[in-house]
Amino acid sequence: MLRSLSIQNFALLRRINLEFTAGFTALTGETGAGKSILLNALGLIRGDRADTTALYDKEEKCIVEAEFDIEKYQLQNFFETHDLDYDPLTIVRREILPNGKSRAFVNDAPVLLNTLQLLAAELIDIHGQQDTRNLSDKQYQIAFLDAFAQTNQQAQLFQVQLKEHQKLIKKITEKERELFEAQKAKDYNTFLFEELQTLQLQEGDQSVWESELNKLENAETIKEALAFSKYSIDDTEFSIASQLNQIQAKLKRIADFHPDYQDFHDRIASMLIDVREIDKELSAQIDAIEANPAEKEALQEKVDTLYHLFRKHQVSSDADLIAVRNQLEAQISAIENNQEELELWRKTANEQRASLQEVAEALSNARKKAAPKLETELAVLTKELGMPHAKFGLSFQRTADFINTGIDDVEIVFSANPGTDLQPLRKSASGGELSRIMLVIKSILAKHSKLPTLIFDEIDTGVSGEIAYKMSEIMRGMASEMQLFAITHLPQVAAAANEHFRVSKAVNGTETETKVLQLNLEERISEIASMISGSTASAAAIEHARSLLHRTSS
Repeated sequence: MLRSLSIQNFALLRRINLEFTAGFTALTGETGAGKSILLNALGLIRGDRADTTALYDKEEKCIVEAEFDIEKYQLQNFFETHDLDYDPLTIVRREILPNGKSRAFVNDAPVLLNTLQLLAAELIDIHGQQDTRNLSDKQYQIAFLDAFAQTNQQAQLFQVQLKEHQKLIKKITEKERELFEAQKAKDYNTFLFEELQTLQLQEGDQSVWESELNKLENAETIKEALAFSKYSIDDTEFSIASQLNQIQAKLKRIADFHPDYQDFHDRIASMLIDVREIDKELSAQIDAIEANPAEKEALQEKVDTLYHLFRKHQVSSDADLIAVRNQLEAQISAIENNQEELELWRKTANEQRASLQEVAEALSNARKKAAPKLETELAVLTKELGMPHAKFGLSFQRTADFINTGIDDVEIVFSANPGTDLQPLRKSASGGELSRIMLVIKSILAKHSKLPTLIFDEIDTGVSGEIAYKMSEIMRGMASEMQLFAITHLPQVAAAANEHFRVSKAVNGTETETKVLQLNLEERISEIASMISGSTASAAAIEHARSLLHRTSS
């Protein structure tokens, strides 16, 4: 409940501090006195946007501060989620600076405007005459039905599951699109991969193949050079090996004369060993070299294919080509893996859909079960408000697929006159009828859900006489369940309130200021009498005011 409201430097309000109690509070005053200013100030607490035009003194900042008792609202999770300090007595503050900037605070902690809006929606509901159009909103109507039928938790469960299902369906759709595009390229990618795979390319093959091909292409020249080298090393009288043997023999004779000679001998001996090894290897190479046209042709084909693939894939090395091959293999494999993943998602989506159907059916049945009782209660209460022939119905139309509220398109239908068909409220109810129906709906909601502090802004416009009494009784009954404020021009409604504030406008020279005064009993009598007979209350009006207060207090 709203415990107090402090407003400083806002519109025509220089500074006021108001304290409120539980129950029913009336706010009265002449048209233009400034009652709407109070609503606009509370609008700032709800997160409405404002600018410097709202400042009474353009050089000073505006401060609107409200204290709420939220102990019974179960908002601890909200405060924890938004990293705010929870306090059963929570203070919400808005400031508008002279430069136009606005700041919001919850328990002195700065908050973003959308956070304030979420919190304020749980704390205060301002219902203006224009808000009656909510009655034409099917979402509002079904929320009302869920509150009456106590199916809020079922509806929330369905919405949570539906969101999860919709997320998965979106993922499936995106994956199907990806797979469709990938599938179009799969055959070509498979061809490219198999073309590369057939080559059985390993890193370093390019160098090996080119060297082997060069060897085969120059076999005769190579063989001739190797044969000459072998002949020169060890196949003639004056061969290198023969010369080295003679040198080694000569040096051996003098090796003992000096260490340097021994070193020469050893080095020549080592050279002789190397030369003989070379001779053996040359022999092996000569035996291995032969002109093999078939092998040459096969190797040439491999090298040609390699260079063709270099050009095709715009790479310049076997390592790059292997990377292309691996990438193609991964893409082909990914399509197969994604297909398996997609099938799993589809299976999960089918399971979700089955669960959704079960929850939606149960929700639909619970709503339909509660509908006749709600129709009766709506009719009974509206008859008390001057609509003796009012009839209500709840139309359930099965939807082709799930919607946010279930599997039924639910709408309140209404008839005010005998012999007329039930029609949607937006087509069948006048403005005055909609106002009374809204009051009835709010009174029913007060019994079946925890409404926040509710403010009615002249919901009783156009009502008088006995109907006004009935409206005041409904509001008083609502106030036993919640905190209720009513801005009203009806003396019957004002008399029914537990507390009464008068809003007035005072002119001091060139300045105008709005004042808000809490009335005592005698002041209430005077105010209500003025509402009955005009600015000058007659003795009869005063007596009537006393009787109204006595009637509502008894």
